[in-house]
Amino acid sequence: RTWQYYLNDVRMVNFSLFANALVFATEAPTVDATAIEAGSATATVTAGQKTTVSFTLTPANATTTVTASSSAEGKATVAVKGKTVEITGVEAGDATITISAGAGVTDTIAVTVNAAS
Repeated sequence: RTWQYYLNDVRMVNFSLFANALVFATEAPTVDATAIEAGSATATVTAGQKTTVSFTLTPANATTTVTASSSAEGKATVAVKGKTVEITGVEAGDATITISAGAGVTDTIAVTVNAAS
């Protein structure tokens, strides 16, 4: 008499059209933003100081270049750094910061600049 044991694993052989698929591309894809939203609609900063406001893009993997501008450069200046807007208070007063991620994709931040103490 002999005993024979066989190892059966039904998952050993399978078929998939997408398994081990590779994509060869000459450049990264461009993903346009459809919306931009500031983390806060208002911000307060003291003259001579800086504050940051974060923003999010929709879709999250958008590769659109984000720009920002101030309605009153004499009151507040602005710079985009990564996924945040850095607002620098220049002189006491009010300004509106507009962040843009392409045509028609904008949001605003109302900024109040307090006098330096």
